[in-house]
Amino acid sequence: MPSAARCRLAAMADLARQYAFAPAATRTRILTRAEAFIAEIEPDREYPLAFVVFRLSGYRSEADGDLLVGADLRGDLARLVTALSKGLGLTPASRPEGALEFDAAAAAMGVSIRSLHRWRAEGLCCHWIDFGSGEAKLGCFRAALDAFSKGHQPRVERAAAYRRLDADARDQLAARFRHHRRLGCSPTAAAAAVAAELGRSRESVRLALIDSGAWARRQTRRGAEAFRTRLLQAWDLLMPLAVFARHEGRELRAVAAECRRLRAARLREIELPSRHFPTFERADAARVIPFAPIAQRGFAEQWMPLDAVVLVDSARRMRAAFDAAETLLAVEAWHLREAQSAQRSLRTTEAAIDELETRLRWAAGLRRRAVRAVLPLAVSRIEQVLGGPLLARTAEEVRVLLAQSFEAIGTALDRYEPTVRGGPTRSLRGVLTLAIDRQIAAIASGLPVRRAAARHARIDLADFTLQIAPWFDSLRGPERLRVRTLALPAQARDLLLQRFGWGDGPPASIESLRSNFGGSRPLMSRRLSDAAAALGGPRRGRESSGPRPRSR
Repeated sequence: MPSAARCRLAAMADLARQYAFAPAATRTRILTRAEAFIAEIEPDREYPLAFVVFRLSGYRSEADGDLLVGADLRGDLARLVTALSKGLGLTPASRPEGALEFDAAAAAMGVSIRSLHRWRAEGLCCHWIDFGSGEAKLGCFRAALDAFSKGHQPRVERAAAYRRLDADARDQLAARFRHHRRLGCSPTAAAAAVAAELGRSRESVRLALIDSGAWARRQTRRGAEAFRTRLLQAWDLLMPLAVFARHEGRELRAVAAECRRLRAARLREIELPSRHFPTFERADAARVIPFAPIAQRGFAEQWMPLDAVVLVDSARRMRAAFDAAETLLAVEAWHLREAQSAQRSLRTTEAAIDELETRLRWAAGLRRRAVRAVLPLAVSRIEQVLGGPLLARTAEEVRVLLAQSFEAIGTALDRYEPTVRGGPTRSLRGVLTLAIDRQIAAIASGLPVRRAAARHARIDLADFTLQIAPWFDSLRGPERLRVRTLALPAQARDLLLQRFGWGDGPPASIESLRSNFGGSRPLMSRRLSDAAAALGGPRRGRESSGPRPRSR
């Protein structure tokens, strides 16, 4: 089942949330009006938000509101139509022209399913329809298909005429390319001539020639740097290295070796904070500290909501858990100390690199949980400095104040070392209170006085990891894919949850996964690669005749 697309425009996202709670009859009426409105939208024209609301609901507002560009508005309206259709009990008989399931609609238009998904963002209206199975599936009413085909006829014809290159076509393409090269053409000119002869785009011909080895690219210094950047990005976003190597026209073994070298170099450059806790001096510290029960479970808490309203309300209901925060910080400091030791003698082997990356992910998760434990203190200190509730400020002020408090907490935790001597300024509470007060007081004096309390339903926040653990910034790549695991099969989901610490437990190295799931290291790498492919990360589809990736 395809994932629900998000609106690009914030104003349309707000409307979608409001209309989601409307009665079925109202949603049906808005849906019908939105479909009619899509056909009239001009991509380059700007539409006031008040006019859009009027066209959808019939409500007239005196203020025009934001100006929405037609191209983005058209796509968001199509997304709104899809969202509103869910739960309406639509069937093919709901409209006289009937409906087609999504794959059948693609076949009827003679295009790929991927093309049909792209066209949803350009105004193709799709609906959740029950085709007789009792479960709603994504489909298209024939009238919507006909309307889109009529309005985008040249593009639909080009997409229908497109055919993928099979093995014979690739051989023919390479032969024509070599023929033009023998005639004295440059590689670019030869590829352009072949593209014109075969009716293909120059880019598809170029990639096919590189993939087949007929066109050997020279690697300039800038090109080598760009390749290394792409390689690290592909690794961070869980693209299987076999797919990346095939796309770049390189040997898998060389790509894997270069990837290990780049990951090791990146790890050596991270500046890690160094802190010492008295418990580190115990003889059994290595057996006790890393295996503290609180450091083995509860990692789901680290995924704090990035909505300031929810975050502040939850902080007011909780009490700061300083005992838990102390333990979490002690385990985190232990992992960072071990990571510093591994940095100095890091070998360019998969096992050593994976062990160090896993340890840093573990430390970052502990840092997030520690910040969550002391968040009630941060909210209370901000409100005390402001002299009023935090949510009474504007949304931008709330974002700035929370971001500044996170930065103050992160800086204080990087320097915090408990000592035998106590005192109000040496305890964790005292250190954090002083840091937050100084940070907030520096900007609170410049904020305007607010006489009326603001009302917020939602305030989106940026990822706060950079404020609390800047040393982890370069290793955050896979975390943006965490929410996609909900749609995976159970085995693939459990594997990724344990691998990156996205579930209740800490992140696990490949060796730890072997002990949990069984199998050899190559087999575990194969399972991780398949799980990443099922996650739907940024990768190109496998070729039917190619080998399955075994790189991870």
